[in-house]
Amino acid sequence: MLKRFVAVPLMLVLAGLPGGSFGQEERTIWDGVFTADQALRGKQVNSGVCSKCHGDRGDGANEPDQPGGPAIARFSFLRKWEGTSLASLFEYVKTTMPPDNPASRTDQQYIDVIAHMLELSGAPAGDTELPPDPEVLDFVYIEQKPQ
Repeated sequence: MLKRFVAVPLMLVLAGLPGGSFGQEERTIWDGVFTADQALRGKQVNSGVCSKCHGDRGDGANEPDQPGGPAIARFSFLRKWEGTSLASLFEYVKTTMPPDNPASRTDQQYIDVIAHMLELSGAPAGDTELPPDPEVLDFVYIEQKPQ
């Protein structure tokens, strides 16, 4: 009977930890957290709307008569978002992009674009797609190229 009184509260404490579960380990974008196919899908979405402000290379170049956008790849992007989880980036992109029609894409399209951004930044593809799940993305961090 005593074991039950100890085990139940312990399970409740563990369930309340960040991410809602245990067993998640922190990773970085350099650990192969997206697939090449996912980044390719993201590239297709990017070439539609995103590239008008952020450029095809993600360097912030903009089209004539379009507002300039910040870099979404490479050194400038990595420096700006250093130490941030992909959950934060996902939430930001999803709720603010495109500026004239935020939240107009599916969660899958937004996470695919993030995979494309990571690929443009030099992060390697892996065997598992990034899921559009903030609880999982909260354990994946952006960092500049490891030394």
